Amino acid sequence: MTTFEEIIKRAEGLGLPIARNQFTATNKKPVPDPPFLVYLSTERQRGDDTKNRIREIEGSLELYTERKADPDLEKQIEEKVLFDVEFRKYQAQIPQEDTTQTAYDFTITQKKMKGEQSMERIILGSADVYIQAFDGSTVPVTADICKPENLMAYISGGASVEYKPSFYTAKDDTGKKSKTIVTEEEVTLKTGIMTFDGNKFKYLCDTARVTEDKVKKRRTVKIGGIDNRQGARYVICLHHKDAVDGDIWVMIVGNNQAGFTISFEKDKETVVDEEITALPMDEEGTLLMYEEEMTESEAAAV
Repeated sequence: MTTFEEIIKRAEGLGLPIARNQFTATNKKPVPDPPFLVYLSTERQRGDDTKNRIREIEGSLELYTERKADPDLEKQIEEKVLFDVEFRKYQAQIPQEDTTQTAYDFTITQKKMKGEQSMERIILGSADVYIQAFDGSTVPVTADICKPENLMAYISGGASVEYKPSFYTAKDDTGKKSKTIVTEEEVTLKTGIMTFDGNKFKYLCDTARVTEDKVKKRRTVKIGGIDNRQGARYVICLHHKDAVDGDIWVMIVGNNQAGFTISFEKDKETVVDEEITALPMDEEGTLLMYEEEMTESEAAAV
């Protein structure tokens, strides 16, 4: 029985650029020139017994070629990739991009592979926030940053990480054919700092300067003055602890670009909200890194 994963592996063997759903354009990795492949899938599972669960996958393999169709590439797909699968083939021109789309729709029914079942987590509870200056080279592993000396503060209201892509869609005049690519990506981390001292301002404001007077027992913070910018970047790691389902770590590199507000209220604790905008942490343009502990069965199946 041919699996969806086998079909994609065959497609990769053709040597053309290939991506799931769409190519994401970045400054260092623009969308490749045609010809290239894009594959899509939707899946439905049935069966109560995990060992006998059935996957019904509606797949599509799309070939994009410059200006007109390429019969030779189509032949390779049909003879080397989909030779044992029934498919429906159709073509459409995309005038705005001067390309032709040749799509192959197919259906795969397969059993869920051994060890393929993933853990269904219930993420419950807050997280600890760790922070460390980023030297611009290598992002530390979670074990190195999640240490008591790097604990930023105790937080209130939890923490959240938001990924927000921007899309561009090209459509033909009839609205029947379209193509969408990601043009920009933004990741922000939001949290509220409840335990606070003057040293925390350096994480909140790039122009903050902190001085301490041992005799007067005073710590003074000056903020403002564009010439005082440090250009500092920080590695921020959220560590969500879960003794049942396993720990989760979320890491970004960035700095606070949303300013801050400190309020003093008679019947409420002061919480300083922080919003960190992620910057690329490596040459691949990675904005966010998510890690989670795996179960023994998951690890054994890798």
